[in-house]
Amino acid sequence: MIPEEYLPPEEMRPEKVYSIPEVQDYPARLNPARELLDRNVEEGRGGKPALLFQDRVITYGALAEQANRLGNVLASHGVEEEDRVVILSPNQPLSLVANFAALKLGAVPVPASPLLSPPEVSWVINNSEARALLVHTAMLPLVEKARPEFSSEPVVLGLAPPSDELSKADVESVLPLMEKADAALEAVLREKDRVGILLYTSGTTGKPKGVVHLVEEILAVADTFGHYGWKLRDDDVVFSPAPLAFAAGYGAMAIIPFRFGAAVSIMPRFEPEAAFETVQQHHATVLTILPTSYRKMLQVEGAEKRFDLSSVRMCTGGGEALTAEGPTGTLYWRPQEENGRLMESQRHAVVGKGWNVVGDYLYGDEDGYFWFVSREDDLIKSSGYRIGPEEIEMVILKHPAVADAGVIGVPDPVRGQNTKAFVVLTEGYAPSGELKQEIIDFCRNEIAVYKLPREVEFVETLPRTVTGKLLRRVLRTGEQQPA
Repeated sequence: MIPEEYLPPEEMRPEKVYSIPEVQDYPARLNPARELLDRNVEEGRGGKPALLFQDRVITYGALAEQANRLGNVLASHGVEEEDRVVILSPNQPLSLVANFAALKLGAVPVPASPLLSPPEVSWVINNSEARALLVHTAMLPLVEKARPEFSSEPVVLGLAPPSDELSKADVESVLPLMEKADAALEAVLREKDRVGILLYTSGTTGKPKGVVHLVEEILAVADTFGHYGWKLRDDDVVFSPAPLAFAAGYGAMAIIPFRFGAAVSIMPRFEPEAAFETVQQHHATVLTILPTSYRKMLQVEGAEKRFDLSSVRMCTGGGEALTAEGPTGTLYWRPQEENGRLMESQRHAVVGKGWNVVGDYLYGDEDGYFWFVSREDDLIKSSGYRIGPEEIEMVILKHPAVADAGVIGVPDPVRGQNTKAFVVLTEGYAPSGELKQEIIDFCRNEIAVYKLPREVEFVETLPRTVTGKLLRRVLRTGEQQPA
């Protein structure tokens, strides 16, 4: 079982107020895989598509059976309730099978980003105290470099068909083992306030941090956002190219569609043109994509004529100013370690009843909606004004010459800060002083004068995280370097 000290003390955890019936009535013990997979089969949706991947269609019945078989394989290798199972793979059907297999056993899935470095992989394995590591063939070189730093030796199985690469690495594929395994598996009921899944941050400010999501929260994300936000139906197809390792990807790929008997459409990695092709092929109805990825899709020439997008009824996104995002009581994993580094983060700016001030500026409108303005550390303070960089970036991005843009505040002896824009040009445009002025003048028609960029610098690329979020702190650091 997971030691109590691996979580923050009770007084530092957020108090939850469940005001809607869907989340008030969870039983004391439950199993998310049973609720998301088995219940659909029991209610007659076993033959209905659950997962679409390239040309493959996997039904609810087939997905549930594969999860049972892999769950039995994991159990035969010693995986038990609350053991952590790291899943290191690009988006693919077996990744979801592994997730549900671990959940059904009562274990804790730990999806890990394939973009982690070898030291980060070893950190995730050691910090989670993984009992098993399920790895795709493409990630084997990463694991081989990380393995010498493993503090213990987890069971390592291949999340891919048998191959020479797996054999050379002495890693057994799960597929032959699944063929021999029992197709039935009894779901382990968990207490709803125990650790359900463990997701690690991208580590942009240090080592990846483990963030805990409780068992009941796995269902709550569907019963709140999926029901009231997306208003999901059983005839919907949700398209999500985000990695399973990130909260947005996990919710869209592994939770929300299955709660409503809908289907999910996934792709191994995001490519703008391939995204259009996948939406068309799978008749996706709900798109959940990062704003950066939407912008890249909008740059695909002639897309509106080349692809049939008539099935789409809703486009949503997150992580940037395209939408508001608002949790939050973060629950860190093993916060007392490393001299209490994460405990300090947990404690920092706690306002009442365990909820954290996360440093986001938002405003509320008369209809009760919240609109994201900026991160506190990204806010530009110029001549007494507080300026959100996202608003300026969105205007600059409307200019036909602009492929990408990032805005920060730079020191100014008079104003305190000036607004500076970093611009990546669209192919076919060349940097010039005239174009800089043209971009500034373009903004005059869209935003207040005090928000106008005072400086424009053309750059080849902008620093972004693996999830596509702009790293303004990197731009600020560059401005602080001596010339």
